[in-house]
Amino acid sequence: MLSISTEATGIHPLARIAPVIPVAHIGDPVQELNARATQFSKGTHYPALVTSKLEDGTFLVKVGQASYKMDLGQNVNIGQQLLLQYLNDSPVPTFALMHKGVTHVDKTSDATASVSAAAHLIDDSLKQAQAAGVSTRFQATNVVTRFPTIPQLIAQNLKSAVEQSGLFYESHLKQFHEGHRLLSELRSEPQNQPNTQNTLLPQQLAILENHRLSWHGEIWPGQKMDWDVRLKNGTKDEYASNGERSPDSQSVFTELALELPHLGKVSAKISLVDGRMRIGLLAENAEACSIMQAQSVGLAKAIERNGQKLEGLLVASHE
Repeated sequence: MLSISTEATGIHPLARIAPVIPVAHIGDPVQELNARATQFSKGTHYPALVTSKLEDGTFLVKVGQASYKMDLGQNVNIGQQLLLQYLNDSPVPTFALMHKGVTHVDKTSDATASVSAAAHLIDDSLKQAQAAGVSTRFQATNVVTRFPTIPQLIAQNLKSAVEQSGLFYESHLKQFHEGHRLLSELRSEPQNQPNTQNTLLPQQLAILENHRLSWHGEIWPGQKMDWDVRLKNGTKDEYASNGERSPDSQSVFTELALELPHLGKVSAKISLVDGRMRIGLLAENAEACSIMQAQSVGLAKAIERNGQKLEGLLVASHE
């Protein structure tokens, strides 16, 4: 997370790199959910102005009609203009610093780079979480489903478990404001549970930074599952032999792994690129591999009956 200062152009963000700034709101301590949702829009850029410096070295920054306390490091001056991108509202309003207007220009001809104070804040937050035993992988505490023989219910219950995990709370606030989500649904998430400590920040930052959800939990009673989902834009299909790249495509790659009582270790890798699906099923022992191979034709037909275009289905043994 770097910023570059030059004599000719001032300070510019490096491509796809921006410090993330968690800030404290200066003003009324109590806000209703709809007020929190309408104040800023996730992903939107906002001009900001540094208005004063506090005794602890932080700054008051005016964004819209509100002032926020931000740790911006030492290379910031009162009256300096900033460009911030709003990221989320939990546990405090969080912005990415995209651009700093220049009030002092380095007179040397060489560009200089430094790690921002905001980057140090994030690093410290993640280190504290790691020291406290909080992983960037989400650990589910509740059983997802009690109907392991009904695939439709498994899918529905897993979807509900992810939605109510609190990992996507800020996007749900936006949906509530737009009339697409009920207030009762928001209140059921961890951020609004009484006597519940919210430890989701490391997982939320990991998802935001990497577009990747890593989930571990009990999918049905007594059965653990590891599940990984990655979202990519304009990337090649990892499972496509020609490696074609579509710059406007949105690709989803997912992998899940289970240690089943009779089949042993089984994993599934699925890619969905431009509506094309590829599936790889892997089994640890030969008997399980034979069973899955025998059922693979029925699986392919079921997927096609569901309206999904299946480009490839591979069943193999773990290497």
